[in-house]
Amino acid sequence: MIRAYTLLELMVVLAISLFLFSLACPLFSAQIEEGRFRAFCAELSGNLTLARHVAQITESPVRMAFTSDDENRYRCLQEIDGDTRVLSVSSWHARYDRRIKNRLPPTALPHPTGNGDLTRALSSTHAPDLVFGGRGSSSGTLVFSDGDQRTVCVVVSGRTGRFRIFRWQADTTMWKALH
Repeated sequence: MIRAYTLLELMVVLAISLFLFSLACPLFSAQIEEGRFRAFCAELSGNLTLARHVAQITESPVRMAFTSDDENRYRCLQEIDGDTRVLSVSSWHARYDRRIKNRLPPTALPHPTGNGDLTRALSSTHAPDLVFGGRGSSSGTLVFSDGDQRTVCVVVSGRTGRFRIFRWQADTTMWKALH
């Protein structure tokens, strides 16, 4: 005699599976958001490195120009003989979380290097842009936040053009160096 499952048994198994899946979804969404923020940090680091290296190699300034629209995108631009070349365009607004913007988080945070608190999302000696030159750059600080719990801060040294990227660790209330 062939034993088969009844429709009722299949429906019960399906209902249990859907219930377990609904419990697991929030766990995965937090990991996905964290992965998107890490990918954003990696892209930002890559574009800063590109701007710095191109400026050093060509001994011509490279600007990171930020848009003022709601997307808060940036472009790496180089001007040579009056022509402007676009070296790189940010793409996190299309691929990652749209909430990540060049803004301060809702709560005040200390500056990663210990110089008071962060007071502006973009602080640069060449405001409103960040400029990398052949032998140095703008001194500046960039802050990106998703408005909730994830914040990253870039500190650029004007003398050398080197930069450090820090990630705010809410659980330890300290900055952690990423790059």
